[in-house]
Amino acid sequence: MLCKNIKDEIFEAALSGAAPGESAKAHMLECAACKDEYQSMAATMNLLDTWTTPEPSPYFDVRLRARLREVKENEQQGVVARWLEKIGIRLTWKPAAAALFALVLAVGGGWYVSNPSIGGHRPDLQASCPVVDLQDLDNNQQVLNDLQVLVEDASSGSPAQVSE
Repeated sequence: MLCKNIKDEIFEAALSGAAPGESAKAHMLECAACKDEYQSMAATMNLLDTWTTPEPSPYFDVRLRARLREVKENEQQGVVARWLEKIGIRLTWKPAAAALFALVLAVGGGWYVSNPSIGGHRPDLQASCPVVDLQDLDNNQQVLNDLQVLVEDASSGSPAQVSE
């Protein structure tokens, strides 16, 4: 019989602590290598039966959870974050998100201020400043005149007509 055919039976006998089967005994009488392997495995199993496990540390669970949390955080990091950490820069998502948000606000605010169609009414840049100021004064004077007409009509009791 070939050794590879009998190896499983020898292994099972050594694990269970029972005597090997008749075919395995007959093979071990002829094959010294298989006999030595069986004796070695049986001795190892007997030694393991006498071994007592030590009590785990009372802080084992806490340290295990902390280590698992570290591993999970490292797995969630991207390639760039791992590369930055290798060169000594530890980057978490909150400061990175705050910096990105500040950058978006700065760019958006600059674009808003520089774009006259969105930023509200801006004076025509071709007109000179005194001309724009005089136009604003004329508009204000028109509003004041309309208010004066309303006040006079309200005191006289007749309906008011506002000029356009």
